[in-house]
Amino acid sequence: ITLAGANNLGGDVTFNGAAVTINDATALTLAGASTATGNLVLTSSNGISQTGGSVSVTGTTTLTSAGNDISLNQSGNAFAGTVGFSGANVDITDSTALELVQSNATGNLNLTGGGTGITQSGKLTVGGNTTARAASGDINLGNTANAFTGGVGLTGVNATLTDSTPLTLGTTTLSGTLAVTSGGNITQGGAVAVTGNATFVANGFDITLADPANDFSSVGFGGADDVAITDTSGISLNAGSITGRSEEH
Repeated sequence: ITLAGANNLGGDVTFNGAAVTINDATALTLAGASTATGNLVLTSSNGISQTGGSVSVTGTTTLTSAGNDISLNQSGNAFAGTVGFSGANVDITDSTALELVQSNATGNLNLTGGGTGITQSGKLTVGGNTTARAASGDINLGNTANAFTGGVGLTGVNATLTDSTPLTLGTTTLSGTLAVTSGGNITQGGAVAVTGNATFVANGFDITLADPANDFSSVGFGGADDVAITDTSGISLNAGSITGRSEEH
């Protein structure tokens, strides 16, 4: 199915085909169950959303609506291949493991992955806040070129997070381990709770995790300057490298 012209699709859209390409000069709204056994390419000049049903894609998925919102957040969505997007606020739910290619959200980014969790094979650039959820899986957003301008909150088992810029952690809850690397200071805007080991690397920069509701088991630091950490319970400090002051509460 190829509808690549300057289409004006005023109503809801449902598709069932192999490779599917749809361009809409207005807002593109998906409704009902839609299936692409090949690749899916959706482009809209005024946002992409779904009002119900689910989207099932065997191949790759590419979503483009520059300056507008993209929301494919129905719980039954299943993206077997990689997902890439370019938009303002972006909300993606995948009932299976979610793998992201190079993508850009100038606003907020919400990601929900099933199966083994959320991974990436290309960098993410996010202008707003990022929330990544993988209730029973891991979150691996470890691309060294990632750039998260707003806070980043994580919910899952084990998580790896890399930010080429200063990093602000949002509310985070992990039943496993956390590994964080930042190209600037590491701070937080919400409590962080990690059942396993947490490691923070910020070579030459400060790490300030002072929320009184933080709950760590063991914490390690790498290459940091000044470090300040607050924990609601006792913590174990692992071997690490700190060039400045260290404060634990």
